[in-house]
Amino acid sequence: DDDDDDDDPAPRRSTRVRTQRQVYDGRGGSEVPSAKGNVEVAAAMEDCLFGIDDGTAPKNWDEAKLDPAWVKATEEEISALEKNNTWRIIPRRPNMKVIGVKTIYRQKLNKDGSPGRKKARVVAKGYTQYGVSFKDRYAPTLRIASLRAVLALAQVKKRKALSADINNAYLHGPENNEVYMEIPESLRDKYDPDEWVTELLKSLYGTKTAGNNWNKCIDAYMRAHGYKRCRSDPCVYYNRKKDIIVCIYVDDIVCVPAREKDGYKFFKGLDAEYGIKDVGELDYVLGMEVKKVEDDLVLTQEAYAKRILADFKMQDCKGVTTPMAPSVRITKDEEGPGSDQERYRSIVGKIAYLATCTRPDLAYTVSKLSRYLNNPKRSHMLAVMYALRYIKRTSDYGLRFPQGETTMEMYVDADHAGCLDTRRSTS
Repeated sequence: DDDDDDDDPAPRRSTRVRTQRQVYDGRGGSEVPSAKGNVEVAAAMEDCLFGIDDGTAPKNWDEAKLDPAWVKATEEEISALEKNNTWRIIPRRPNMKVIGVKTIYRQKLNKDGSPGRKKARVVAKGYTQYGVSFKDRYAPTLRIASLRAVLALAQVKKRKALSADINNAYLHGPENNEVYMEIPESLRDKYDPDEWVTELLKSLYGTKTAGNNWNKCIDAYMRAHGYKRCRSDPCVYYNRKKDIIVCIYVDDIVCVPAREKDGYKFFKGLDAEYGIKDVGELDYVLGMEVKKVEDDLVLTQEAYAKRILADFKMQDCKGVTTPMAPSVRITKDEEGPGSDQERYRSIVGKIAYLATCTRPDLAYTVSKLSRYLNNPKRSHMLAVMYALRYIKRTSDYGLRFPQGETTMEMYVDADHAGCLDTRRSTS
């Protein structure tokens, strides 16, 4: 009746029992409270495309000239620059705006992650250049998603993917601005840096316009030979008449022709114009290993994943089966003990490259951990260590493209107000 409707209902009491939030110790041990977690990691930065600095590479020419192997690498670099007419040496004049120069030394890696040849590269200190507009500096780069799409298309149409590297790509672009640079360190015994400078005739690594100049150069070549740019990605070209698709990432060229001989003919033209190397069927590109398993194409980053583990002393850790601990809820943890921000960012950044290229199973984990880059706590660092343990167990995982397969399956899930900080849902 009406009187009963006026009565307030009895308050509901939760029957859930709150337990202390648990986190993992990051190395395969038992669960411990976050206040007692203690993980030591080693910070190391490396460049996937150029090589690694393992601590043995010289820092400057004074150190490099003590080792014949590094002297040879330096001489090869200088010889290539002079052969390409990259600069001319002129007398130094008063009030001349001269930018600095540095020779960088790195150990190249083979596709299996083993040490390769030693590499020296003369780089201009372009950060001292002024008055260069953004329009003259901008250069597009190939999207990883575009490369995967082209390789998937090659599998559907049962085509081979070919690849090649352009020798010293940036050095082919003409330098249209007036740029003067100091004499490289290895030439200063021959030319007094107080009396001589170099005038750049072509682009050099490090100058602000180098990427833009090379992009204009290769784009003009592709258009002159009947190729058109893809609207969705300016680094993907196609030729309908020859039925060829070409992907360009700076100096890495991936070609998917309808007929294999047309692909090699395309590379022959590139070799005559710029000079190329490592021509053949695609097996390694942008840190990704490309393998043929029966008729299927498999993209993996096993060597890169193992380098990440080695960089942070996790190569002997105990593997786990999930990228995040199911029972752990990550929050801002504003009152928790702090952690090393630089190391945290380095780990997340390297896992992010792994997720972007071949490991979509890590995408959610990267998205979650990236929210705390500005102020990571120890609980966040332990969550990152847990992700590394998952990478340890699954380092050989990758993407598989079946031949002739056109069916796509997609799975979507979402929670409800799952974020404990904002109460937002995640899908």
